[in-house]
Amino acid sequence: MKLINSLGFLFIGGLMYSLPQLAPGLCTMDEFGFSVRATWLHVMGLLQIGIGASAMLRKLGVEFGAWLESWPEMVAAAGATGQRLMVPDLHPEPEGGLHAFPSRVPAEPMGELIPVEFKPAWAEQQHAA
Repeated sequence: MKLINSLGFLFIGGLMYSLPQLAPGLCTMDEFGFSVRATWLHVMGLLQIGIGASAMLRKLGVEFGAWLESWPEMVAAAGATGQRLMVPDLHPEPEGGLHAFPSRVPAEPMGELIPVEFKPAWAEQQHAA
């Protein structure tokens, strides 16, 4: 879906949602004070708004992902031209073969390991013959 289509969905959905307030004569009330037309317009308006907003958020996510992929090149290009960046000096790859989360082996054991055999409760029940 293109951006213009999602904007159209948002506009039409907003119009449908606000139509009962803008033109109350179009949505007649029954004896209990409810209007099926107004309810239908509200539900369909919210559905249209949801479709348009989800398409715009999806487009925003794609653009943000593309920006995140090109961010290291932009930082390198700005650094090569001598521009000062407002970002910290980040290294995408760890130096010296370090891992991001090194696995630590405890220096001393935390306690004595006692082997235990686990059985489910139904395994010990006597089967009826």
